[in-house]
Amino acid sequence: MELTFLNHKKYFKNMRFVCFILSILLVTSFASICALGDVAKSQDETSNSQQKTRTMIIGLPENKQETFMRSMAKTEKKFELIRTARQFYQKTKYQEALELLLEALKYSNPDTMDAWNVRGGLADVYEAMGKKDEFLAEINWLIEKCQNRDTKKKFIDRKNKFLFSKSKASGN
Repeated sequence: MELTFLNHKKYFKNMRFVCFILSILLVTSFASICALGDVAKSQDETSNSQQKTRTMIIGLPENKQETFMRSMAKTEKKFELIRTARQFYQKTKYQEALELLLEALKYSNPDTMDAWNVRGGLADVYEAMGKKDEFLAEINWLIEKCQNRDTKKKFIDRKNKFLFSKSKASGN
């Protein structure tokens, strides 16, 4: 009798596990279907077949939704400026890239990764344009804020290489 009871316990335990796995699969499938619907809707709404990523926070109080949406709009604008500036930079259209990066800097929080992207982009553009003081200001900002020793060394080496090439070009 005890053996049968143990088998029933094992059976119910296994069934609970199977139900748990099935519920996870069901939720995952539903989330995937919803995500696919949102992607298709997003692709229809965006111009030039560009897909925008939308972030939703479950349980966000109604009184904070408007602020959140304004913040997301600024973030999207900032990343669009950075992306477009990179494209101009790759096409050696440095002045256009510079203007976009300076605009993106207005939207950037100095403590976030996008500020690093903007400052790094500005350093690239100023270096390519040969603007010594501006390049040094940006590379010094990156060196000062950098926490990673190896990355900091790369910034310092880049700065020194730039200064050496400038001094060599001026004949000093």
